[in-house]
Amino acid sequence: MAEVINIALIVIGGLVFFLGVISQRIKEWNLSEPLLALVIGVLLSLAFETLDLRLLNPLLLEEAPRLALAVGVMGVALRVPSSYIIKNWRSIAAMLGIVMPFMWVMNSLLTYWLLDFSFLTALILGAIMTPTDPVLAITIVSGQIAKDNLPERLRDLISVESGSNDGLAYPFVMLPILWMTHRPEEALNRWVIYTIFWEVGAAIVLGALIGYTSGHLLRRAQSKRAIDLPSYTAYTLALTFLTLGGVKLIGSDGILAVFVAGIFFGMTSTDEERRDEERIVEGADRFFSRFLYLPCWAWSSHGRNG
Repeated sequence: MAEVINIALIVIGGLVFFLGVISQRIKEWNLSEPLLALVIGVLLSLAFETLDLRLLNPLLLEEAPRLALAVGVMGVALRVPSSYIIKNWRSIAAMLGIVMPFMWVMNSLLTYWLLDFSFLTALILGAIMTPTDPVLAITIVSGQIAKDNLPERLRDLISVESGSNDGLAYPFVMLPILWMTHRPEEALNRWVIYTIFWEVGAAIVLGALIGYTSGHLLRRAQSKRAIDLPSYTAYTLALTFLTLGGVKLIGSDGILAVFVAGIFFGMTSTDEERRDEERIVEGADRFFSRFLYLPCWAWSSHGRNG
């Protein structure tokens, strides 16, 4: 067990260190750090084929991507100007209310036609493929290359869409699953009441309350000089984990709540404070996005060994 953990630490630290050293070159070459991490993870799964990674706790392998995704969507939320959503709500509504359902339908139909799955299975696969990955989207909308080639409004729209649609695509996944496991009337009732209103609706409300309240608490602590600099720099990461764990604990969507909390938290910040908070979360996000290769590496080896 100790050997497996130490090897994992060496590989994680080495990968993050290596990608950090050449991070500027990666941007100049128009490459994606998460994609490089994934490729390295696949190669490592081949190199460590004989290592029994079943000793690693499966829960750790499942929760690592969730933490990475939460940090990623918080970073995305802090990038979005506080006035953007209000001024551009029509574009956001079109992306989330028209384009995303359309992509779900098209992905499902193509899966049903090309791969010969059952229609309900095709609906599940189509829903899984629909959301934009916020971790990958960050590499598109951030950096000098993105600023030079993409209008700010488009970058903000991609950020909002990628950060919110993971949670908003959840009902698309759950509808066919409920339809497969319950009677049609019961499936529809559970989908509307539990999935739509509780897992999505409650996540939005709770995320907004947590983000706005935590923002005001931070500003009040700053005005009273009750918070020191190290605590301030850790505040947004603490908010991310608090929201993720708390909202998920009551059975709602923690990832969507984190994004909404980040949006409302940013509404209480000045532009300079938002830049500081964004840099803090961006640094953590880079670590976690590079760390994402570990579940791929471990699970791929686990599949061959077990």
